[in-house]
Amino acid sequence: MATVASYERFSDVAFPLQIGRDIDRTLTRRINTNPVGSEGAVLMYKHWRRGNGSVTYDVTVNGNLITKLTIDSSIPENFVVTVHENLSLNQIRSGDNTVRFQATDGTSAIYISDVLIWYHERV
Repeated sequence: MATVASYERFSDVAFPLQIGRDIDRTLTRRINTNPVGSEGAVLMYKHWRRGNGSVTYDVTVNGNLITKLTIDSSIPENFVVTVHENLSLNQIRSGDNTVRFQATDGTSAIYISDVLIWYHERV
């Protein structure tokens, strides 16, 4: 069997998160094929900060903390960065998968967009 790269798009629309407002967003998508979990996967998304202060947020995939990031005020407002996070083995699965973003500290808003998970599947 051949192994190919595939992806699942969780969101292509930007959404803001901010302490004191909407602090979290959970995105769910179904992977209908059989991902090769023993080869890991890659979470990819864009983020940028709006406001004068810093913002810290957590990212979890299927309940597992993937990263905790802070964008401080030294980074220009609206400076878009594409983030790639390697997922550990077997963190994604056939069926429903969730990616959760949660603002945990700061005074600015974090904007997230273009959320994808890349993975291998056998065809």
